[in-house]
Amino acid sequence: MATAKDQRDAVRKFRENFRRNPALVPVHKLQEHAARPRQSKGSLWLSTASIPALHADEDTELRSRLWEVFEQRGDGTEKLDYPVASVPLHGEWIGFRKNPVVEKKQLSELDQFNGLQCDRSNSTTIFYLSGSGWMRVGPPGSRPLIQQISQYSGSRVFTMQTRLAPRYTLPTIIQDALVGYFYLIAPPKGALHDPVDPSTLILAGESGGSTLHLAVLQFLQHHIQKASQNGITNPTIQINGQQVPLRMPKGCAFVSPPCDLLSALPAAQAHEEIDWMPERGPWFRDDFPADSLWPSNPPRAEIYIDVSAMRHPLIQPSSWRDWRGMPPMWIACGHERYCDGIRYFVKSLWESGVKVRYYEYEHMVHSFAVVMPRMPQAEHCMKLWGAACREIGTGSEQYTSSANVVQLGKLEVKQMPFEGLFQLSEEEVVRRMKARIDLLKNWVWRGPKEKTSKI
Repeated sequence: MATAKDQRDAVRKFRENFRRNPALVPVHKLQEHAARPRQSKGSLWLSTASIPALHADEDTELRSRLWEVFEQRGDGTEKLDYPVASVPLHGEWIGFRKNPVVEKKQLSELDQFNGLQCDRSNSTTIFYLSGSGWMRVGPPGSRPLIQQISQYSGSRVFTMQTRLAPRYTLPTIIQDALVGYFYLIAPPKGALHDPVDPSTLILAGESGGSTLHLAVLQFLQHHIQKASQNGITNPTIQINGQQVPLRMPKGCAFVSPPCDLLSALPAAQAHEEIDWMPERGPWFRDDFPADSLWPSNPPRAEIYIDVSAMRHPLIQPSSWRDWRGMPPMWIACGHERYCDGIRYFVKSLWESGVKVRYYEYEHMVHSFAVVMPRMPQAEHCMKLWGAACREIGTGSEQYTSSANVVQLGKLEVKQMPFEGLFQLSEEEVVRRMKARIDLLKNWVWRGPKEKTSKI
């Protein structure tokens, strides 16, 4: 698949097959299938972790603080669900195993954890969150990709499973990501790991996982800035019986952050013939089978949030323009529906003084490194992704900004100016997004036309 034509043909066939065979399976079946147990094998250390629910008073404070950010950064037109009380969550420690052997007996969680500790080559911890539209289970399906990130970065990786849409909407799912962040920094008694210093922590994710991490960053930014305005130099939050400092992580590394969920910007139509993602998910088709999860009751126009909130900065990060104080970032994407939104977001980072390195892969689809892992672009991206985590983790002071396009064929990397990444004004972007919200409000799906398809 070395030629540009071969790569274009592979993308075309992938897109056509996906569009021809959508997953017309009830949402609960999709979630059960993604969560099915899978044996870990090969060059992989895997140690599971239980993230306990927060104490009632701590949970109340975290939810209140998150809701404050939602209210402060919205425009008052959004219909949002208040975050639901925290619950125990599942986490996994994953590491690249340098010398895989066949075990005569199953290793304990502690043995697995000690193994990945020994095989890591640096002190960086990566907190990884997977995508899948906030409605499909991440682990265990994301383990092979996380294994590669660990291999190329030399770091240990922690991942977790948040609660899922449509039963829960994004305010609650973002809260789960915050619980995971603080679980790493201030572990409860019985956790296998020692407290992770934020100065050694990298946030990584693809698609919707990136959104959750960017919401965590906005939460931290809001409360750090608020504390500074009140003369407080070291703000904290009570978690797991500890006063935990509110500090930024060392850096971030994201693939295909969904920065134009509304399909309001030109790339959503211009890249329609490239990307596998349709304008609306298969769960809005007339022949999609209903179940107890979807359509929601009362009906809403999107599976993970009310459509009125789809341009809220915590839901769509490109809507937030002031990223001052953020750590260095590495971002990659394809020529996907979200491409213009990602360019707009990257330009905002650069204008805010954030160190950002951006790679745009010519003619590649959304989350291509995940959905098309045999493409040479996928391997190229995975190696850069892991190297970025290693570079930021060990020396972000020397990390430099650049915007690059990776061309088809031989994958030549060409730099492009940040100034020219995106040309529409902020006013035009807001106008387009509001118009799309008005349109999507009329697309509420209330169930299949054939009532016999109800599961």
